Amino acid sequence: MNPDKIFGLFNEETNQDKELENFKESNYFKLSMFLKVLKNKDNIDNILSTLTNEDLGNVGEHITFYRAYYWFEQIDIESICKSDITLLDFTNIEFAIDYTIKFYESLEEYEKCAELKKFKDTILSL
Repeated sequence: MNPDKIFGLFNEETNQDKELENFKESNYFKLSMFLKVLKNKDNIDNILSTLTNEDLGNVGEHITFYRAYYWFEQIDIESICKSDITLLDFTNIEFAIDYTIKFYESLEEYEKCAELKKFKDTILSL
């Protein structure tokens, strides 16, 4: 019995692994994550309250929007295509962008607002 041969079976990269990595690099995945983080805002607030047993004010909101913006930054705006948008509900995307812009306007982070607006204009023109 050769241990290297046995353990080598677990180290092989499969075609499915490559497909998953390619999917994670797609604009569709990154846009989906942007939307998912925003949709889970209330869950994040509840988890924080449960873990700390106190009201943390806007901490959950900040975590949500900063994490959503992280995913937004990963999107390659120049290579976004209509199929990335049509697979998701455009109304949800537009609402999420407007919602995020409103949050960053309240913090006076206008550079982020400009990037979000540019993205919104890009997808509207598709």
